[in-house]
Amino acid sequence: MRNVGPQPNVVTLNSAVSACGSGQRWHAALALLAGDGELDRSPQPNLVTYSSAICACEKGRQWSIALALLDKLRAIRLAPDDIACNSALSACEKCGRWEWALSLLAEMQRCGPEPDTISCNAAISACE
Repeated sequence: MRNVGPQPNVVTLNSAVSACGSGQRWHAALALLAGDGELDRSPQPNLVTYSSAICACEKGRQWSIALALLDKLRAIRLAPDDIACNSALSACEKCGRWEWALSLLAEMQRCGPEPDTISCNAAISACE
């Protein structure tokens, strides 16, 4: 039987991943990012998808997964933006991982994006 109706696209994927983050469902956000086993029908994730997944990990206090997703972004040649980096910094802050927060802040200074007030405040708070 053929599937009838709208097909998922990157906008619907991004919306779903973001909704998972808002609902404290980081596991579900990661499943959507991975394609949930339907690789032939799943849209290709983009920077917004990854940023939303990192944000979901931040809310779920999954700092190591957030940092791994930043690495994945670089591996697929997408430059992390301030939203992705600040969410990962905040995840480190919430979990008291000040070493990782400072390391990420230094990496942002070297490679971008330029740290902003949010970045610096998260790194400072991680050290408290």
